[in-house]
Amino acid sequence: MLIIALFRIIKLTAITTLLMMLSVNLYAQGSNLIPEADVEKFRQDFSNAEIDVREEALVKLQWSGISDERVFDPIVEKLQANKKMATKFAKIYLAALVYSGNPKYLNFLESLINDKTYKGDIRGLAQKYKAQFELYQSIATLMNENNK
Repeated sequence: MLIIALFRIIKLTAITTLLMMLSVNLYAQGSNLIPEADVEKFRQDFSNAEIDVREEALVKLQWSGISDERVFDPIVEKLQANKKMATKFAKIYLAALVYSGNPKYLNFLESLINDKTYKGDIRGLAQKYKAQFELYQSIATLMNENNK
């Protein structure tokens, strides 16, 4: 509303206004993306053999509002590749997917919960974290709106 009022004061043409709004919208759609260096850092941290490094990366994600698929798709791939992974690693990966707030990963969690080829511990953790998904979806939405 404020932007439209400003455009009226400046007396921009309708086409100029439309083009400016489109450019703002295109910028906003990409606002959820993070720099490639940060993506690579998260990938390295979540692949690190040290559990402390993975946990630290998880804490960074928890309140960041990041839902960039370049960060989270490799986590899904790891969970799909090792359905019997150690619970301590599965816990970190599942929490990270929930912290993304991305509905794509909610669908993955639901399929994982119902997939009997996963260890029972992993399915149980997925069920536990799924309950928190809505909260983090709201956080991701708010953070990305603030970036706009």
